[in-house]
Amino acid sequence: MVPTYCIEVPPLSMIEGKHLSFFQFHMSRPKSDPTAKPDRVIGWAHPELRQLLMYNGVSLFVDGTFRCVPTEFMQCMVVMVHDQASELFIPVYFVLCSSKAKDMYFDILELIYRDTSEKLQPCDIVCDFEQPLIQAIQKQFPNAEVIGCLFHFKQAVRRRMKTTYGIPDAEIRIAMAKGVLDVLTVIDPKFVPLQGIRWVKKTIRTQCVAAGIAYSRTKWKQFWGYFRATWLERYIIEDWNVHGLGNDLIARTNNPLERFHRELNRAFPTPHPNIVTFVKIIRTISHNFVAKLANVAQGRRKRGNPSNANKRKGARRHTAREAGTDEAGCGTIDLPTPVVFSEADDVSDSESEDDMDERDIVSDDDDDSEAEEEDTSQTEMCDDFSYEPGEYCDEANAIADEVIV
Repeated sequence: MVPTYCIEVPPLSMIEGKHLSFFQFHMSRPKSDPTAKPDRVIGWAHPELRQLLMYNGVSLFVDGTFRCVPTEFMQCMVVMVHDQASELFIPVYFVLCSSKAKDMYFDILELIYRDTSEKLQPCDIVCDFEQPLIQAIQKQFPNAEVIGCLFHFKQAVRRRMKTTYGIPDAEIRIAMAKGVLDVLTVIDPKFVPLQGIRWVKKTIRTQCVAAGIAYSRTKWKQFWGYFRATWLERYIIEDWNVHGLGNDLIARTNNPLERFHRELNRAFPTPHPNIVTFVKIIRTISHNFVAKLANVAQGRRKRGNPSNANKRKGARRHTAREAGTDEAGCGTIDLPTPVVFSEADDVSDSESEDDMDERDIVSDDDDDSEAEEEDTSQTEMCDDFSYEPGEYCDEANAIADEVIV
């Protein structure tokens, strides 16, 4: 008699109604402390969505979310791809991990690379400004351009203004309005440290005077100390400056992963569900995106010539941008018009301030430099990107109820 063996497959590891595996990989890494629990990684992806990562030169968005994560894990890393054929932003991988260390991030990227049969070769990757994540991406995909998300840049800067330095909301609104501090993201990087920052300082002071708002000089000095130490020294300017980028997706698109995270978190009735609930919901979400792709493909077939359909869609996108809206299913960061600087603009800050109409707020930027040097000790701590994405962010409020279509 030939023995019969049965291998039990957990039902949540499969795609419902198909002989396809939703569960993709699991890894455990022991820690140096033998009494500590090992680090764990578990990854899920719908096989039909995973195929989208195997095209050449894809654009990826990588970020973590926290509210929906089961208690035994630290975060859920989501890897999203921009599908150029459908113009959809598709969440492909959902990866639970128990650490935010560089080695953990590298393990995740390596597991995904292997799971795509080593065909994943992204041309650019948008992520937040978490140094271990950036370093892991650069190590795993050295030929990809890593772009720090402008969404996260503005979040981090706004949060420091408000919570660390106590700058009043009225002054923060002036600084974060289009065409003020965000000018630093679009000008030539070589002008950022001197001419660019000087221009932003002067603009904030001038607009405060025009609005009858008292300018918090000491607090702003401390903020600029943080800004220089963090965004000019800890990170390279090109990490967050989009000057000269030809990729419209990177230069204009707000991080679609942030909006998806809000949708993902809303899908869970309570924070930190158990693992069964977590897998059920991400499996349903993945199935829905497979259906969206099928609907888009079917719509193209019904309309006929795909190229004509793309032209019509491109025309709508162009019209929407001119009107200040967006029908492309993705919120945009409305980039400011770059200020034109030249080497001849290298004049002292005191000279530039003497040109201001309001003489009573003229300050010597040598004092700024001194205060900035004194404040660098406060910048040794890293910016915290673990808070919920909508916190202290105008863009999040504007798009909080949008749904990726």
